[in-house]
Formats: sequence, C-alpha cells, structure tokens
Amino acid sequence: MKQSFLFLLFLLLARGSTFAQADTMIVESGTTIKSFLVSDVDSITFHVYIVGVKEESGLTMKPVEFSISQNYPNPFNPTTKLQFQLPTSGKVKLNICDINGRLVKEVFSGEKEAGLHTLDWNAKDLNGKQVASGVYFYSVQFNNTLLTKKMIYLK
Repeated sequence: MKQSFLFLLFLLLARGSTFAQADTMIVESGTTIKSFLVSDVDSITFHVYIVGVKEESGLTMKPVEFSISQNYPNPFNPTTKLQFQLPTSGKVKLNICDINGRLVKEVFSGEKEAGLHTLDWNAKDLNGKQVASGVYFYSVQFNNTLLTKKMIYLK
C-alpha cells in the first residue's frame, strides 16, 4: 500500500515523469534522473507555484499582482533560482546587491510578458568572477515597484 500511495503521489505532483519498478522509484525532471528505494522515503516535499486559475470557459487568468518568491535553494551553492510573477507585460530589471548595497550582478533587464518567470543566478559578479560566501539581496523592479528579498551563498 505504501508503494502504491507514493507512486500515485509522485505521478500526480512531480514535474517531469515518474515511474516505479518493484521497490525503486525513479523521478525524471528535465535532464535529471534520480532513483530512490521506496522503503527509504520518509517524506516528500513539493514546491507548487500558482501562475493563474483556469475557469470553465477555458480562459487562463493572469497573476493579479506583481510579486517575487524566495529564491530556492536558500542557502545555495553554486546556483539559485529567482522567481517572480507579473500581472501585465512590462519592463523588468533583476539585480543582485551585496550587504553594502553595491551592485554585484544585473541578471536581467528587458521586457517580460505577464505570468510566472524563473531566472538562474550562478553566484558570479559583473566580471564573471565567483562571489564570496555571504548575504546577498536580489531585487526585481517592475514598472515603478521594487521588491527585494535576502539570500545566502555558501561555498
């Protein structure tokens, strides 16, 4: 019963494809493939991001407001994902600053469509050099609104 439940849970919620053979569960997401013994799995955590609501009419609603999510993973090494939602299309700027407020990296500057967006930061500065371990801030500017969150890079 435990095997069937875990398999169904993974099958319904995991990104990518999932299948099980005997006591082994294999999860595929993009180019990453991981194998787990079902008996070794104590708990499962899923990160679910809502980007809109589908109505019976078949129309998909856009996010209602501009927001940013906490980066993941956090702390991170060597890369982290930075995610934000836009209610409408517009100009977006995503910057990384150090604890003193100095610009470390401009990750993105340009136009984005309405919806959920995810960008990666590889912990490199404007010159392409690896940054030091520590606290950094990422800010996303959309139109006249600036939202900021803290993240930690550990070597």
